[in-house]
Amino acid sequence: MGAYATAVGDFLHADRLHPTPEAQARAADCSARSSDIEPAQGGFRLAIERGLRRAEVYNNFAHCLLLTDELLEARHWLDQAIALAPNAPAPYYNRAFLEWKLATMGQESMSSDGLEDIDRAVELGIASSEAQVMAARMYLFHAGADRSRHSKGLDCVARAVELGEDVDGLESDPILTAAMAELRLRADFAQLVAAGSRRTKSLVPRLMDLPDDLNPAE
Repeated sequence: MGAYATAVGDFLHADRLHPTPEAQARAADCSARSSDIEPAQGGFRLAIERGLRRAEVYNNFAHCLLLTDELLEARHWLDQAIALAPNAPAPYYNRAFLEWKLATMGQESMSSDGLEDIDRAVELGIASSEAQVMAARMYLFHAGADRSRHSKGLDCVARAVELGEDVDGLESDPILTAAMAELRLRADFAQLVAAGSRRTKSLVPRLMDLPDDLNPAE
């Protein structure tokens, strides 16, 4: 029912009565979903230390680490999540976002791995305007003279508009401004805007739902 604060207390009480990694993971998950990041990180870490080996836990822990810019540790857990659940889209998106943060913080150049991750996330079913915006930024950020990357970035911007992303917001994004000016010259621009006006901007689900059975994945 979304009463995460109440659920956290219940799971922690259950854990005091009978300590399990599952109770800690569920308490941490509720904290993450209510944006209480510090206890979420602590709970996921304790669940993992107690031996819980689940892609959902690794991904959600990594998401919380991303929010506090603990990027290298987040990458480790996203790698683990993808190894356990190679067809789950959220870890790929989160790892692509991590690559984006590293590049924009000047810590690393944009790698082809990040581009592959964002493409894989979309391929696996993340059909949101937010994902298309992220893909567009990543492709255009280091397109340089690479026309194929530029073309892919422009296509992602067009898809974002079609999926309901705000045109004014895209035009004010310094990485996307030039692409939006180019997009406006396309014959299908008005059609894309009309299609987007019938949609609501959608966000990427970065957290994975914990299964009813939290026994370790095989």
